Amino acid sequence: MSTRSLSQGGNLSDYEEVLATEQGGEQVEGKSYLLFNDDSPEFQQKADVIDAIVQAPDKNVRRDAIAEAAKVLGKSSRTIKRMVERVQKDGVATLAVGRQDKGQFRISKQWFQFIVEIHKWGQKEGSRVNHNQIHGYLIALASKGEELRSKKYAEKFKQYPEVLKDLIERKCPSHVTVYKVINFNIEQESRIVRHPGSPTEGQIIQTTEGILEITHSNQIWQVDHTKLDILLIDDEDSEIIGRPYITLVMDSYSGCVVGFYLGYESAGSHEVALAFRHSMLPKHYEPEYKLQEKWDILGVPEYLVTDRAKEFKSAHLKQISLQLGFQRRLRAFPSAGGLIETIFDKINKEVLSLYGGYTGSSIEERPKEAERTACLTLDKLEKILEDV
Repeated sequence: MSTRSLSQGGNLSDYEEVLATEQGGEQVEGKSYLLFNDDSPEFQQKADVIDAIVQAPDKNVRRDAIAEAAKVLGKSSRTIKRMVERVQKDGVATLAVGRQDKGQFRISKQWFQFIVEIHKWGQKEGSRVNHNQIHGYLIALASKGEELRSKKYAEKFKQYPEVLKDLIERKCPSHVTVYKVINFNIEQESRIVRHPGSPTEGQIIQTTEGILEITHSNQIWQVDHTKLDILLIDDEDSEIIGRPYITLVMDSYSGCVVGFYLGYESAGSHEVALAFRHSMLPKHYEPEYKLQEKWDILGVPEYLVTDRAKEFKSAHLKQISLQLGFQRRLRAFPSAGGLIETIFDKINKEVLSLYGGYTGSSIEERPKEAERTACLTLDKLEKILEDV
């Protein structure tokens, strides 16, 4: 689903996630964010109580949640606060006993800013310094070692003490990481930010935890799923398989679809996670998709608003929200999901109704030729929706 208008881009934490790399070459050591399958009672207990703290809507609820966590885990309130800080800094994997992010690396915020600053300086006055030259410059700096402590370099590294420390130890990001930093920054700066006039000032979403006022893009995402009104066929023998499910993520401010997932299984927490992953990451499609516009929307929301279905209250989604740092909220009323329901309705009536196999929303009124005319595979349907 390419967008004619774009939401706001990601922040530096998004860059760090995208730039996470495996060990190789001289890289700056750190911890990558990992989600993993740990369903032990001990881990789930920790995840539940820490999640309650992170999701607390105000200071009073947070204080009570910390006290409850201390009681449940048999630890002091200070220890609980440190656990929350570690989760928010290094990810939910810190709650697992004995697990470490072995061999995983990412670039830090200071390194990202330092590389971007060098690149911008290299583009001034008609110069065209490329990533190869910047990487060579970093290697040259790292070769100076202790010499970088001199006053000669004090101003250059005034805002980047972490970078200076690494360079003195003769460490710097790899060639590949430098390339990714520069390209990612160029993509962000070339992005057109949409300020739509359609949402009225003061538009709100009512949740079970209170009212959220919609003020900007990537603030509040909504997710829901439905069974689409079309019959699909098998790619090999053209036999009818059935109607697919779509899990769709929408930005409440811009009204843009930020991502989705198609499949034949009734949507659960796994499908929600896949749709969310598609929403957060850059979207790259081969020419065969024939997109009319570039689908240039990504990031991490501040809030994820859903209905009360069990998949939205699962331990899996709790881990994801803890890991990425967004707040989960439940709609106070079913009508609060009207906008995303409108998108489903438009997909069915304005897109799928144009193709063979369209069933309509009523089984009793299903067109007689629906099964006979079915012609789309799941892959073809995906390509159609990507370009809506």
